[in-house]
Amino acid sequence: MLSTEKSFRRPSKSVDKVRIVRICVGSLWVTTFTWLTSAWSYLGWHRPTQPLVKLGMVYPLEYRSITVYVTKVEYMLAGPPMQYAVAAIGVTFMALAILLGRSERPHKPATH
Repeated sequence: MLSTEKSFRRPSKSVDKVRIVRICVGSLWVTTFTWLTSAWSYLGWHRPTQPLVKLGMVYPLEYRSITVYVTKVEYMLAGPPMQYAVAAIGVTFMALAILLGRSERPHKPATH
């Protein structure tokens, strides 16, 4: 028996969560890549290659095989601390996406 009514089923909440996590991961990647590329380009072109103690530019950063010296704030924003934070956030989002993806799969009953 065919029905002429259209069936509009709402997707499950876990599908919505996975979609949100995917959007967040993609947004995080695009934002981080753009920001880090811009920051590194700026630092590479506008920072000294020798430390300037009077200006507080004593923190070394490698930029395309050239060492530039930056302030502590710039080092925290573009150096290893920020790179580790971005990596940790990315891994967290990916783990969350994997866990949510597993929760949306139907469970198969055990057969003996």
